[in-house]
Amino acid sequence: MRKGKEFILRHNIALWDVLINCHKEGVRPHGINDEMPNDFENFFSRYSNIKFVFFNGKLAADMFDYHVEWKKFKIEHSILPSFKQCDYKKTIDEKVKEWK
Repeated sequence: MRKGKEFILRHNIALWDVLINCHKEGVRPHGINDEMPNDFENFFSRYSNIKFVFFNGKLAADMFDYHVEWKKFKIEHSILPSFKQCDYKKTIDEKVKEWK
């Protein structure tokens, strides 16, 4: 884990969940309710040099798009394949290749 943290710090990468809190029933995405997003507007205002956001799967991107008025910050984004074990559409090797 230490090497991962060093890599993140050396390359000025921020990791943050879209939601700080939510209630989830079952394993399906539509079971999420009572979402509370992290304060991305304050984060983007404070760190105005952020140019790109990557999402761990479509659900994270959808939640972000729903809760955050991010378009006013002119930040590009990309949806990477989810690393959830229940996402079997791609092999782990295919996912790692896309994340690289």
